Amino acid sequence: MSYNINEYKVPDDYLNVPSGDQVETKKISINKSTNSPTKDAIINNTLNLLPTIIATILYLITLSGCTGTQFECLTKYSLGTLKIAVYIIILSSFFYAVQFYLYFIKITKFSHTLICLLLILFLCFVYDTGADFYMHGSYNRIMLLPFIFVWLFFLSLLHCIVCYSKLRGFIIFSIIFIMIYIAKITFDKAAEKSCNGWSAGFKNTTIDIGPEHSCKILPPKICYFQIFHGVFDMTKIFRETCRSDTFNKFSTIKPYIPESVRNATIIGYPRTENWSIFPESMGKNFQRLAMQRVVDMNKVDNITKDKTEVTVDFSNKNPEMKINLKRNETLAKERKQLFDQFIGTPFSKNVIYVFIDSLSRVNFKRKLPLLYQWIENKYILKPSSAERDKKNHKFESFSFLKYHGVGMYTGVNMVPTFFGVFNDDYSGYYYLNYYKKRGFITGQSTACCNREVFDIEHGAIEKMTWETYDHELISAFCDNNASPYNNQYSILLGANSIRKRCLYGKNVYEYSLEYLRQFFQAYKSESKIFRLSLEDAHEGSNEVMKYSDQRLVEFFIQFEKDGLLDDTTIFFQADHGVAMLGPYSAFELEDYKHELVLPAFFIIIPTSIQNYKDVRETLRHNQNSIVTPFNIYNSLISFLDNKDDKGKADNSLYSNEDSKFDIFLSKIPKNRDCENAFHSKDYFSYNEYICRCQK
Repeated sequence: MSYNINEYKVPDDYLNVPSGDQVETKKISINKSTNSPTKDAIINNTLNLLPTIIATILYLITLSGCTGTQFECLTKYSLGTLKIAVYIIILSSFFYAVQFYLYFIKITKFSHTLICLLLILFLCFVYDTGADFYMHGSYNRIMLLPFIFVWLFFLSLLHCIVCYSKLRGFIIFSIIFIMIYIAKITFDKAAEKSCNGWSAGFKNTTIDIGPEHSCKILPPKICYFQIFHGVFDMTKIFRETCRSDTFNKFSTIKPYIPESVRNATIIGYPRTENWSIFPESMGKNFQRLAMQRVVDMNKVDNITKDKTEVTVDFSNKNPEMKINLKRNETLAKERKQLFDQFIGTPFSKNVIYVFIDSLSRVNFKRKLPLLYQWIENKYILKPSSAERDKKNHKFESFSFLKYHGVGMYTGVNMVPTFFGVFNDDYSGYYYLNYYKKRGFITGQSTACCNREVFDIEHGAIEKMTWETYDHELISAFCDNNASPYNNQYSILLGANSIRKRCLYGKNVYEYSLEYLRQFFQAYKSESKIFRLSLEDAHEGSNEVMKYSDQRLVEFFIQFEKDGLLDDTTIFFQADHGVAMLGPYSAFELEDYKHELVLPAFFIIIPTSIQNYKDVRETLRHNQNSIVTPFNIYNSLISFLDNKDDKGKADNSLYSNEDSKFDIFLSKIPKNRDCENAFHSKDYFSYNEYICRCQK
């Protein structure tokens, strides 16, 4: 069969194309359209997702971590570096907000917005949810997520002003301007009075900045801690109590305890007094060992049962933790023999050393007003006669208004306090050694899953001469209900939490107070020292600590009524001000940086001590001298009244960094400032230091 092609020819005017040139042009147009849709789509989608791409790159930059020790990481990443990271996160949040905004004004598709949202969720809740120096996404998202909403709000306002009618835009702009103006006036009024009383000590005494003083500590111009007092209180916002199941579940600890204990109704926590400092007490090992050594109290041998001091009963709906400190009779006899053979006499029979992490002197007064008042009530405003005051006052308190820290982190302040050297030195000698050799029985409670108040890790401190306490309440706080497993820097649970710290129906610190009370009762007739570590201020919101105030003052009032405070000296020492990531540190607000190296330091001494008049005169002088952690180390040694063979005070035990002064026996010169108090140029050449002395 054959076909005639002319029978199927389309007439020239069918497509209304008059010439061949136009036909060719049409063909080119069609070819362009059919060959490039994929390439165009990629380009268009990339442009539409450009804000998300920029935001993600910026956010990933801030996730750069540090794998070294805490000391190494804090040396590498200074306060200035952290500040830059915060600004990058805020910029990242802006571009994420732009991506959402473009969808709201119908420039991009829903699919682009969905990709952005899923990426944010992945980055914040899957990719990096850590809370340490290497993985710290849980801290980053504190800034990222809120600021996305802040930027969206401002972009929406800008859109309303620009896109609506001129009249409506003018009205909206006027309303915003008035609101900002009112807010500014309100803030300025609050700021004007915010620092009132900042320089005040006990009973309206003030920091002395007279002409003879080289270190003049002046108040900041604006005190943001006062202005925003109570604003960031997560416990109040979420109405949390310690009865919440969050802190009380046996299922929470089950995966981390021995399999043989997982059906127990009563568990016991291990004693840690005989654990080695290295490696058993290092951060990476301590919690794991504490949980692995939990025992079933119904199956354990009688020797272990008799030695166990902390148990939890899960037989009832609400688990109950019990403290039962066990007196060691052999220890008591050994220490008494040591105590009796020394020539000198300690200033007092007993010592309570209260360490409070991250609390400046001013914030102590603000967050713990009841406890502050209890201490202040023991301050003698006008001591005219020491003998007369002995009859009317069993105790006297002192506030060291110019106590100046070494730096902004715990280790740089507390290694000098406990070892008498900087934390990069290898020759430190732990003050506790002297107390044990002097015949004191020793105890401590840390209120967190740490053997020490700073991280125990490899480095210089590993080479120092350590000593352990005779009684310790620590392992119970490694319970996952109190400290998330292998996540010590969590911001929602544990020693850095912005929430109330609870465990089995009580505040964590309440167990420490009970342990202190039992320690003093068990060794009532022996000389003893107990270190009470309070960690509730160690967080960025500056709010959690206030929830311990009522209970703390009730405890000390009752402690005094029961006679347990008789012949006891109390040290209240903080390491630094607020340092954890939060609204104050993120923006380096004025009083944040001002108070960072001006922590709280108070002392209460019994008026019955030997040479009370001379000691009091020296302490009152030193209240307005610049006191350092090295001086506190010297003071903890001089407290023991150590004598050499000829009966003279043995000052060879003092800190190598500051061998001249202690607060009990040495009047620290008024012309002292940062330059002559911290004279180690090598140390401060690679450690950031903030001096608050103004000449």
